[in-house]
Amino acid sequence: MASSGPRSYESFHAFDWIECLREPGSLPAPAECFKQAVGMKLETLEPCNATSTCIGSVVGVLGSRLRLRFDGSDIILSEELTRYLSINGNGINCISSPIRIPEFDVVCNCPVDYMHMALLGVARQLSRVWFETPSNCSYIKVYIETIDDILITIHPFVETSRHARKFSDKYPWKDNEWLHWVIHCSCVCLKPFLPKEYYDHYLLLVLSITDLLQSVISETTFNECEERLKRSVQLFKILCGIDEITYKVDLLLHLVD
Repeated sequence: MASSGPRSYESFHAFDWIECLREPGSLPAPAECFKQAVGMKLETLEPCNATSTCIGSVVGVLGSRLRLRFDGSDIILSEELTRYLSINGNGINCISSPIRIPEFDVVCNCPVDYMHMALLGVARQLSRVWFETPSNCSYIKVYIETIDDILITIHPFVETSRHARKFSDKYPWKDNEWLHWVIHCSCVCLKPFLPKEYYDHYLLLVLSITDLLQSVISETTFNECEERLKRSVQLFKILCGIDEITYKVDLLLHLVD
């Protein structure tokens, strides 16, 4: 995890854990030593002043990610947001004003725009990985003409009145075209070509969006979608790489909220 490091160390050069451990000949503690659970306390960076630290309580755990509540405060931040607040120049200049509202959870109480996040965001991002990233094991650009042929034979559904445009011409697609692709066409077009583990991963997103767009949704369906989306985010790093864990991917965890 990135850190600002001790002030005396930071004043000379950027903090680096590997270099810091190398100087005294130390070894990093294994991951098994860091099993935080809800209710535990830990020291974390102060979001309003990245040069100081404070005590936080763990209020949620998802894999290696923690949600923290600062002691004596109603503010809840993720460990990642706290870390980013200490980095200058990454698009985050200050803490969001609504986070100071008592009993207001700025993450869970703000609705997610699924169109820009899931359709124009994650779905388009996955298509870039599959068709524009030769280094990834899911790269299937060689099949794009065949996928185009399958796609243009699929008749329009209720959500759209126009025939689908070729997938190779996806850049000017509108949001309803991405919806048509994700819900109705993509699984049929991709299944013969996308490696099974990548297809199964994508199916978690498709099934969740399909279920959440129903006019009536049961509590069981909500819970199933939440578990699918959690699994989808966990697999993103494994299948697509750490660089693909974007803000919109992370928002999948809050789509059910």
